[in-house]
Amino acid sequence: MERTTKAAGVSGIEAKIAKLKDRKTALEKKYGERMVRLVRDSGLPEFEISEAALLAALREVAGRFRTGTDEPSGDVDPAARANGAGPGPRAPADKAEGEVRGRT
Repeated sequence: MERTTKAAGVSGIEAKIAKLKDRKTALEKKYGERMVRLVRDSGLPEFEISEAALLAALREVAGRFRTGTDEPSGDVDPAARANGAGPGPRAPADKAEGEVRGRT
């Protein structure tokens, strides 16, 4: 009997692990879709930005949230911008330098 109980226990744990892996995959997909939606709504796809420059800018933004120094920019929300409100798109960054316009 003890052998059956151990096998059932291991099977139960393996089933829980499989469910947790599925849940993790679903959460990662949901998070990825959210990030894609935010990037698209921000207007970033309109620019030719090198991966290094974009990563540096995103790390800067993340740091502002980590330290609690993020303040509202007064920018218009993406839905309002889609309806014509707020600032228009900026010029693309210089592809050779890979920097975002206005930054050094």
